[in-house]
Amino acid sequence: MPTTRSIAMTSLNRFAAAALCTLVGLTAPLLTSPAQAQITDAWKNKSHWVLDTTDAGAAVKSAQAQFVVPLRLHTGNFDFTTAKRDGSDLRVVAADGKTILPHRIEYFDAANEMAVVWVRVPTLAPSNAEPSLWLYSANPQAEALAPAVVRDGVTVLALNAVATPANEQLDGVNVATPGAQAGAQGLLGESIGLPAGARIEATGAPIAIGPDGLTVSFWVRAKAAGANSPLLMLKGAQSSIAVNLAAGMPTLKVAGPGVPAGGGTAAGTVALPAAEWRHVTLVIGERTALFVDGNEVAGVAARLPAEPVQMALGGNAEFDVDALSLSKVARSPDWIRATAAAQGPDNKLASIAAETEGGEANHFRILVDNLTLDGKIVIYILLFMLLVAIWVMISKALQLSKVAKVNQQFMAAFKDAPPEAFLESKFGAASAGSAAVNSQYQESSLYRMFETAGVELRKRLDGGSKTGTNTGLNSRGLTSIRAAIDATLVREGQRLNRLMVLLTIAISGGPFIGLLGTVVGVMITFAAIAAAGDVNINSIAPGIAAALLATVAGLAVAIPALFAYNWFASRIKEMSNEMQIFADELTSRISERFES
Repeated sequence: MPTTRSIAMTSLNRFAAAALCTLVGLTAPLLTSPAQAQITDAWKNKSHWVLDTTDAGAAVKSAQAQFVVPLRLHTGNFDFTTAKRDGSDLRVVAADGKTILPHRIEYFDAANEMAVVWVRVPTLAPSNAEPSLWLYSANPQAEALAPAVVRDGVTVLALNAVATPANEQLDGVNVATPGAQAGAQGLLGESIGLPAGARIEATGAPIAIGPDGLTVSFWVRAKAAGANSPLLMLKGAQSSIAVNLAAGMPTLKVAGPGVPAGGGTAAGTVALPAAEWRHVTLVIGERTALFVDGNEVAGVAARLPAEPVQMALGGNAEFDVDALSLSKVARSPDWIRATAAAQGPDNKLASIAAETEGGEANHFRILVDNLTLDGKIVIYILLFMLLVAIWVMISKALQLSKVAKVNQQFMAAFKDAPPEAFLESKFGAASAGSAAVNSQYQESSLYRMFETAGVELRKRLDGGSKTGTNTGLNSRGLTSIRAAIDATLVREGQRLNRLMVLLTIAISGGPFIGLLGTVVGVMITFAAIAAAGDVNINSIAPGIAAALLATVAGLAVAIPALFAYNWFASRIKEMSNEMQIFADELTSRISERFES
């Protein structure tokens, strides 16, 4: 009959097994991906690409999730002769070399060897210049992938040509291009030509100033200098926003509730020159701001009401428009700056990586760059512990080496010393009498035991001579001398073991502090993933790998401290045994010569 204890243990085992199965089921999709098996040796060509967010590149200061990057391919960075003629064998892979990223080919001209490929990366890390993407090609057997949606979750419209792929628009968005011309060569493939009077119009429920704002971003090229024309208009039931050109200079005009009287107009500071592409962004949020080439040029301090709006792009002058996008959030200056750098003609964000020896990225740099604040604090604590442990190991090694050497020298002199050596005030001193200096064996633990015995012996013999009652050492005096020797032995043992406790702290505390840093780092990584809603393995791996760096640091502190502690402990034990033997030998020699 099963006991209460056996029933409880069985239930506990079943609970543990169920928890383990649940954990495996939840983490398995994160650690494995069908896409990982798709890249094989069948792809003969691959190139490493850098997304440079340092000041020399896009100058991005904050991470941008689900960022869309165009890759411009040409003969200098891509081999068109080995790729399939339509580019269907292209695969864009994350820095881990396994996770396939969604991409869409804007155009692929194998004859003229030019192409543009849009790629969505899980995270655009700030101040980073490490290789971030792999581009694979040259696989004749590769099957064409299904059309991929590369826009992020807050983009309600992405228009790059008159005929926009359906997967780049959300349901409910209506786009009309009355008078627009297709086929014009643009900044990123085909652009939209807008003769005088032509428009790009967008309506529908998703085109609205929502609680998180609205952003309109596009590239524009004025055909003539000094244009006087409307450029962009957003109009709702209560408010309107217009960007007009006056002699080529943009002016922002905002009307609606909350706009102060006479404060709804702001003149720009940068003109749009003729025949040059300029990136224009209108951000509607807590305030309405106009950006040109990533820099704010005009702003109106007004919070507009949430409402659907109609958008019209174009006017009574001729324009070319490319890469038009509408987002249902107020984009940050970093996003605007990164978009202008990524899509601009200078192409400051994406470039092919220079070949490095071994062809591998600096993995340690990736770990350090992804450390969170708590991880850095733990690393600094462990670094301090390691420095203390190294100091203890060096000082203790020098001390034990010195003591062992001088002990050996003292024992050689002690064995040949006559009994009268016990009566010398400084055995092994460089001179005698009152001018005697410290003994050459001063650092020897055995010498200090010998010196203690000599002091006690002389004290008792001198006392007996003065009273005339005793010319030798009785048993009580010998016992007192042995007690003094044992006390010195204990003090010498404490001296040899001094600072060893710091090594035990490093051995036991280092791994636990490192584990604490890893657990907190993993928690923060998963919390960030939950907030971003992105479970891509490429977004998980750097954070978890950086968190594990804390455990590695803890072990790096504990392992050398453990080896050193065991070595020192064995040396100290040998010296302690040697002192114990010497105490017995010292007592015997005193007893033989001086006991009456």
